Amino acid sequence: DYIVERAWPPPSGLDVVEFDIPGAMGTVSFQAVVRPSGRESWIASFRTDNYEGGLTFIETWDSGPMVLACAGGYPHFFSAENPDSRLDLAAYPVLHRLRRDDLVILGDFTTLIAIDGHGLVWESGRLASDELTSLEIRKDIVEVKGNDASTGGWTKFALSLETGELLTG
Repeated sequence: DYIVERAWPPPSGLDVVEFDIPGAMGTVSFQAVVRPSGRESWIASFRTDNYEGGLTFIETWDSGPMVLACAGGYPHFFSAENPDSRLDLAAYPVLHRLRRDDLVILGDFTTLIAIDGHGLVWESGRLASDELTSLEIRKDIVEVKGNDASTGGWTKFALSLETGELLTG
């Protein structure tokens, strides 16, 4: 069990854990207080280089110890109980986010991934060469349109929500 809440300015006296962007420090986008049950609270400080169009959000789960935070398109997936326990996510920059129950679907320009409170559930592999758009969940199907930069054409893809298996496209 844990609680994560944005805090600006954050309370003093808590340890701060930095979540940087790859290859640079960036600027602080937001901070959150992480309160794991039975453990010391700590502050998560998320940095970004302000990628235009990148999403900023926090996702938590009732089951599983993991927290998903995204600062300006840079996703961070970590344990509330141990911030050193992190999982690198393939999706960057995060431009799309959908949630169905305990499953969160993230998309960048070319791929989709699905995660839950325990970790990575599936990764689609490269769907488009340039851009994904119109991400939707219909029943147990994830639908997305992908652009092929070489032809300028659009393809509609359908994937299994449970497994990420490509059904059409």
